[in-house]
Amino acid sequence: MIEFENVSKNFDNLEVIKNINLKIKENEFFVILGPSGCGKSTLLNLIAGFEKPSKGKVLIDGKIVEKPNKDIGFVFQDYVLFPWKTVLGNVEMSISASKKERRNIAIHYIEKVGLKDFANEYPHKLSGGMKQRVAIARALAYNPKILLMDEPFGALDAQTRKLMQQELLNILKDFKKTVVFVTHSVIEAVYLADRVIVMSKRPSKIIFESKIKIDGERNYLDKDFLKYREEILRHLDPEIGIKE
Repeated sequence: MIEFENVSKNFDNLEVIKNINLKIKENEFFVILGPSGCGKSTLLNLIAGFEKPSKGKVLIDGKIVEKPNKDIGFVFQDYVLFPWKTVLGNVEMSISASKKERRNIAIHYIEKVGLKDFANEYPHKLSGGMKQRVAIARALAYNPKILLMDEPFGALDAQTRKLMQQELLNILKDFKKTVVFVTHSVIEAVYLADRVIVMSKRPSKIIFESKIKIDGERNYLDKDFLKYREEILRHLDPEIGIKE
């Protein structure tokens, strides 16, 4: 479990988040929405141990987060792939093991993300969606308990983005992970999440929370899907300056 206890974060004189209290359950797919600059990525950095709270504490399984640890994987919007390494070489970079074992593990995860036939290709030969699959494979390859995803599909075109959402859920069926996912897309949030929170503008606090309970595969045009979308937008739109 991930816990925020009265967490605030300042950067110099700028108060970004204020008095955040939050619990994220083990194996939950948890999505964070909010206006630009409200501190969504800051929450991920606090979980990862890249930043420390100005006030309060962040805990994972009851232990205070004080530094980065190997139980956390991170997937960014930018793929952060090494251009001089193949797909296989990029995934191997995250694995601490003997050469043979490292290669076997990397190949396993490359197959899981559907890139078996591209293992020996270099990043410049890959599409945006394929590059992001490499980044996901690399994050999963060292078997972290928690996967942090900071707008991982934000740079993709609409069709590729929808495909990657579907593929991410299929991949996660085989791996029990706690996922904390940042996005600006309400549709993406409803499609992926077990639970969604909406953050206010700075200094940011949690203004809305929703458990997404839709049976079966989610459809953008389903009435329950649209109900959740509208409910979230009612809280999000005023924070980004959209009036009814």
